[in-house]
Amino acid sequence: MYHPATKHTLDIFKRIYDNLPPLVPETVRREMKQKFEEAMEDGKLDVKELEDIMIVYGKRVWPYIQAFEKIYEVYKHELAERLFNQRASPVLRDKYTFFKETGGNFADLYSGTIGDFFGYDENVELGALLVDLEKDLRRHTYQAVLSHDREIYEEKIDEYGELLAEVEEHFQALKELANRIEHKNIEEDIRSKLRAFEYSVSFLGPRVSFDEIRGAYEYFLGRIDEIKYRV
Repeated sequence: MYHPATKHTLDIFKRIYDNLPPLVPETVRREMKQKFEEAMEDGKLDVKELEDIMIVYGKRVWPYIQAFEKIYEVYKHELAERLFNQRASPVLRDKYTFFKETGGNFADLYSGTIGDFFGYDENVELGALLVDLEKDLRRHTYQAVLSHDREIYEEKIDEYGELLAEVEEHFQALKELANRIEHKNIEEDIRSKLRAFEYSVSFLGPRVSFDEIRGAYEYFLGRIDEIKYRV
């Protein structure tokens, strides 16, 4: 039986695999499926070992997922509110119109902080409608990136691939710095920061700013120089 943390990480792994966007190489899909099935069968796998596996494959699919999400956000911005108004009941639509007149906007509906504005029945309808809209818009995006948006999608995959390659260079420089540094506390901070970066690009943790990644090496050099100055 898996530890709850490992089970949670397995659930993330499965969710990523089940929702891979188009054009992810078939070899990557097969390998991810095999690794997931092996992890499910190996009841002794700890969360650290599983995270290491996910980091490898998370990085490989990251450019595709980011490219897909970028195009999805465009369709969501262009179509979601229009579809909402077409599908919402007259009561919910009128309440939403009043909500906008008081300063709200469509994006606020996803925040989960406006529940008190709508009644119970309206909230039930709203929640179901937003879920259906997301599913339909993702299906629409999936079809679009395989047809009229394919060239744009492929360009974005390349762009994010280049960005990830740049990030990997920063990763490597930080790893080398951690390996040669003489200050234990700073070494631990670097490795902790590296792990946070890896979690970010493998969907295991919150997003980390790429500016933060780019500036991390100089930041830690500054800390080392500060210690030398004090000594």
